Amino acid sequence: MDICAVQPLCVVFPNADTLILKGDAKVQKVEIYNTAGQLVKVLLDHDRDVSVLSKGVYFLKITTDKGVETTKVTK
Repeated sequence: MDICAVQPLCVVFPNADTLILKGDAKVQKVEIYNTAGQLVKVLLDHDRDVSVLSKGVYFLKITTDKGVETTKVTK
């Protein structure tokens, strides 16, 4: 899945197991929430393994050196 609108970060799910974030900001933490608002995974530093997540819709709260961004993705 590719989300590259006007956002400072581009979120890409190239396959079912890895989350790739592209952009100028340095990512510090990614919190992944399900549609019920429950925190299901936290990614720190260079950890991008999302293989434990089922297919579905998720909300990513991405904390960077430039602020916090929230985006919706489908796995």
